[in-house]
Amino acid sequence: MAFDEDFHLGMIRLYAEHWLPFSIRQVPEANVFGSVVTDPSYLFHYLMSFPYRILDGLGASETTVVITLRLMNVAMFAVALLLYRKLLLRIRVSRVVTNVVLALFVLIPVVPLLAGQINYDNVLLMLVPGSMLLALNVREGLRSRKVIRMHSLLALLLLLIFGTLVKYAFLPIAAGIFLIILYEIIRVVRHDKHWWQRLLMGLKSLSVRMKWLFGVLFIIAIILFGQKYGTNLVKYHDPVPDCGAVLTVEQCMPYGPWGRDYRYSQTADQREKKNAVAYTVIDWVPGMWRRLYFTIAGPTIGYDTQKPLPIVSIAGIVLVVGGALLLLRYGREIFHEYPVSWLFVIPSVFYIFAVWLQVYKLYQYTAWPVAINGRYVIPLLPLLGVIVALGYVKFARHIGAVKYAGIAVVIVLLLSLQGGGITTYIVRSQDTWFMPNSWMQDANGVLRDALKPALYEGGGWFSYRGGP
Repeated sequence: MAFDEDFHLGMIRLYAEHWLPFSIRQVPEANVFGSVVTDPSYLFHYLMSFPYRILDGLGASETTVVITLRLMNVAMFAVALLLYRKLLLRIRVSRVVTNVVLALFVLIPVVPLLAGQINYDNVLLMLVPGSMLLALNVREGLRSRKVIRMHSLLALLLLLIFGTLVKYAFLPIAAGIFLIILYEIIRVVRHDKHWWQRLLMGLKSLSVRMKWLFGVLFIIAIILFGQKYGTNLVKYHDPVPDCGAVLTVEQCMPYGPWGRDYRYSQTADQREKKNAVAYTVIDWVPGMWRRLYFTIAGPTIGYDTQKPLPIVSIAGIVLVVGGALLLLRYGREIFHEYPVSWLFVIPSVFYIFAVWLQVYKLYQYTAWPVAINGRYVIPLLPLLGVIVALGYVKFARHIGAVKYAGIAVVIVLLLSLQGGGITTYIVRSQDTWFMPNSWMQDANGVLRDALKPALYEGGGWFSYRGGP
């Protein structure tokens, strides 16, 4: 149960005891999950509690429950891939580039591992392209000088609100998308004297049933949003208050991440702290990269981590660094040809900065590089990846090597298969990582023995085994 899956399953069980999401209480058994009464990232747990209730009511074993909920998460990930593909094609990226980007995306070792876990990140993976598709609908409607697409605008606002209740980390992405749409609206108001009539026509185009539906959903969204974020702001002056601001130290210590940070903080004065630049270059960037390509076990053996396989991880570095250099050269052309790329970039910048700021604050508190996880940026990788890919396309056209692009793609894919997808997990995993089932352990052992001769495992610096 990697990536805090035991936490998510525990929260699902906790919400399964209540019919309404805001009736949850801070019972002693809930302390292991932190301050559940103030945690705004609860919608995934609450909704997943209903299939859990059905399975539990049918007397299903824990193994059956876990596998069923995992398969539901795999389905969410599959839907997310379809949404990303639709989004990239929507902005006129070629099918070839789109498919290559998504292929490389799923070959990042952590991506399929996360897809097979009970985790709200799989919902976030659907929210990001889903909200951007709606934002494109709204943008096109505003710029067409025709009827404003009110159904898309209202659906987008609802998705942004509900998304922040799935995971509070969606807030900066939602803010970026909202600001882009706000800019488009202001642009229309300034240049279109008939925008008011277009707005009224858009409202009239909604059927009575749709108006009632949107009205009810907005009431629910506002109540749920205000019940968590509003209460937290009023009571604790923080939309996502720290566990220590809500509960006592004794109550918070069973919550793993908080307890770890608190213990490190007690000896923080004994360690020298790096400045923001040094921390970013030495700890954050390499840590994010490693934790996109490493593999990890569950809590029963202390979240044992194993090193990345070298070829796939180095190939990732080369692609990103080379793409970044090409963007310096061709970035203006790309954004001129694909102006809606800013819809990808602005929310991504907001989100990455928020993620960095949060962990840097933790570093200042603990004097230790904790909570650095590459999976946090997974929802952005298809979006940023396609911009990088367009840089390579521009470069190939500039040097007249388009006819060799297919060969280059095949080479990159072959290199990515050297540890890509689930192969890193199979090769690096130990029998103790799996459920105590001899058939499962034997099956993984056979796969491991079959793959090892075909994969270069490296050594030296690649003996890195993770961190806190």
